[in-house]
Amino acid sequence: MRVCFAADVITDDQHWRYLDEILYGVDDGWHEWEVDDPDALEQSEWLSGTNRSFIRELFEKAAKAGVYPNTLHKRRYFVSMQSGADSMPPQAAARYFRRPLFVCGENQFTDGIFLNALLATLSPPELQSFLAQSQGNPIEADHAGGAGELYKRIEWRISESALIGIPFRAIVFTDSDARFPGHEERKPLQIADLCQQHNIDCLVIGKRSIENYIPDEVLRGWANEPGNRAWRELVEIVCRLTAEQRDHLPMKKRLPLQFDTPQETALYASVPTQDLDLLKNRHFDNKIITILETHRQYLTADGLRARDGKGELDSLITMIIEAL
Repeated sequence: MRVCFAADVITDDQHWRYLDEILYGVDDGWHEWEVDDPDALEQSEWLSGTNRSFIRELFEKAAKAGVYPNTLHKRRYFVSMQSGADSMPPQAAARYFRRPLFVCGENQFTDGIFLNALLATLSPPELQSFLAQSQGNPIEADHAGGAGELYKRIEWRISESALIGIPFRAIVFTDSDARFPGHEERKPLQIADLCQQHNIDCLVIGKRSIENYIPDEVLRGWANEPGNRAWRELVEIVCRLTAEQRDHLPMKKRLPLQFDTPQETALYASVPTQDLDLLKNRHFDNKIITILETHRQYLTADGLRARDGKGELDSLITMIIEAL
């Protein structure tokens, strides 16, 4: 994000320590200091006082950077005692700018691996540079224990942020749990509604779960290794499915012996009987998503985008960029 200091906080020394704290985030590479009036800043007591060499150095960098503004940081906030939609007082701003961007999902382990794989593979150059140069973790995976717990986690985060007088800066993504095209589960919709009420960007992914986004190349690369060849038959059957069947297959549990809905029956009607029987008796384990990390050599941007097919994963990356 970009931060701009209003004159009313620069001229009042009771706010200076909060301005310094905000600039620690700038020094860590998380944010950009927008200097709109360099002459006024340079003459201010805040900048010209003793032991201000660190702040002066940041000021000089910011003044030069203003000639070539960063294309990544698009959101701008004014630190001011004057109220406004894009402004906040110094103490609250210090808290806000020192917090990472939270990316909230259902499970810290699996969704964290998925998010890291997306950032490593789909990030445009400006985001890659930002992540490489930033100190600490400007983007933090914040997860719960399932869709029901995710709703509670978001509520808690919103309340916690309100208590300290700052907005909750986050991106939320969650599985759709859709068993067939057009199917909608209640919990993901409730999460989306909650986010909409609080102006939080949310993506309910179209496929059943994050595991349905694992590209064929990664599955096959993993299964072809000597220690994993027992999985080859299941992997080949999964890779032979149509795109819609792959999108809604329960990757971490078996297909039911009898489908509950005519839509599911129709979805898998074209699957050969022998393949269908195996899918009703075998499934991947709960850690299958880890191959996006352990077998990253098979993961490519083209492979992810092909398995995605609808641009959802790039939309998630764009949401993250817009929030930085």
